[in-house]
Amino acid sequence: MLLVLAVSIGIAAASALGIATVVWHFAFGSEHDNSRSLADRAFTLSAERYSNMIKLLDDSDFHFLKLQPGFTPAIEARVRSQRYRLFVAYLNGLRVEFRMVCSTLKCILAQADNDCSALSSTLLKAQLTFAWGFLVARVRAYVWQFGWGRMTDFELPHIFEELSNYLAVVIPAAPHQPWSAVDDAY
Repeated sequence: MLLVLAVSIGIAAASALGIATVVWHFAFGSEHDNSRSLADRAFTLSAERYSNMIKLLDDSDFHFLKLQPGFTPAIEARVRSQRYRLFVAYLNGLRVEFRMVCSTLKCILAQADNDCSALSSTLLKAQLTFAWGFLVARVRAYVWQFGWGRMTDFELPHIFEELSNYLAVVIPAAPHQPWSAVDDAY
C-alpha cells in the first residue's frame, strides 16, 4: 500500500513538472526579430486575422455536409484533418506574433529608467495565460480532429489583442513621457 502511494505521488509530481515545463516553454520561449523598430512591431500586428480561426473547428458545417449525397466518414475525416492543420498553422502564427509583442515589451522594460511593475505583472500574466490557453487549444483541436469534443472558449486572440493594445499605448508614450506615467496608465 505504501509503495502504491509512493508511485502515485511520483507520477503526479512528474506530470506536474512536465506540464510546468511545457507552459514555461510556451510562455517564455523567444523568437526575436531585431530588424524592425518597436513602432513597426506595434502597429503591424493585428488580432483581427485570428478572430475567426475558431470557425475552422465549427461542427455546424459537418451537420450540413452529412445531409449531402455522397458524403462519407472518410470525407469527414479528411476535412477535419485539413481544418486541424490550418487551425494549428494559424495558432502557431498567433504564438509567433504574441512572442514578438512580448519581446518588444521586454525591450521596453529593459530600457526603462523607472520601475514598471504594472507592465511587468501584465506581461507575466499575459504570457502565462497565453501559454496555458495555447496548450489547451492544441489539445482540444487535436481531439476535435478525430470527431471527439468541441472547441469552445477560445480566448487567445483576445489575450493577444489586449497585449498589442498595451504595446500601442506604451510605444507612442515612450519617447515623450516618463515610464512611470505609462506604468500608471494601466
